[in-house]
Amino acid sequence: MGSTWNKVNETVYYILWFFKKGVLVLSYYIRIFFNMRDYIVKGRTHYVYDLDEVPDDISYLKDWRDGRVGDWVLSDDECVIQILRRSSWSNKDVAGTCTGTFTIQPKTQMDTIRRKDIYSLGGGTWYSKLNEREKLTPSERLFAKRVTSGDTPLAAYMKVFNTSLSRAKRMSALLIKQERVQKIVDEKLEDVFKKRNIDLEFLVGAAQDVVSGGKNDSDRLNALKMLWDAYGVVKSQKVTHVGLFQGHTVNQLEEAKRPEVKEIGGQIED
Repeated sequence: MGSTWNKVNETVYYILWFFKKGVLVLSYYIRIFFNMRDYIVKGRTHYVYDLDEVPDDISYLKDWRDGRVGDWVLSDDECVIQILRRSSWSNKDVAGTCTGTFTIQPKTQMDTIRRKDIYSLGGGTWYSKLNEREKLTPSERLFAKRVTSGDTPLAAYMKVFNTSLSRAKRMSALLIKQERVQKIVDEKLEDVFKKRNIDLEFLVGAAQDVVSGGKNDSDRLNALKMLWDAYGVVKSQKVTHVGLFQGHTVNQLEEAKRPEVKEIGGQIED
């Protein structure tokens, strides 16, 4: 009896398996035949149709800007797609589909190319936008200015963006590594070095003076190491990919001075 039930269960399993595969194959050929694409959004499948293959039971608006949630509209690349979202961002009305989000403006073109992030304008993720952006935003410029004024990246981010501590820790670490931000900070550092007449020759000479002193050099060595690290001669302290040393601020550099070594009666006095 048990053997018979096992065979029945096995038979049912294979029937269901072939049925499932058959549905998938049939669905595939239907999509090919009707030239439609489908995308899953929040657990539901949504379709994009070529203009000449729209099902008879679907009517659509020729101007997608007039579409409301649930309406089918004609995109600017001659496809029919459904409006899934409509809202306002920064005083701009936007419409969302299963392929992207678009501002509702006369010059805006809606296409049906699937974006990486269908909920953001432009389609890029926040991380890709952060890394790919070439120009500083006003907030990023203020962030860089605060860093060059002596704030740590975390403190600068908290003041500029007014966000939670956990988010500020993550975002400040990412933002300070961006080349566009580091360029501003590096330029400020270069100005400080020029004002203080600090160059490689100065640093080598100062190192030689300290080594020649022979005693009571710990304070001077620490100050000198700060200058060497910031200048870029010693790279072990660098934590970013374009040469910015983050361990010391511009204010600290302004206060650092070349150690003065005086010789009195053959003895070195600091």
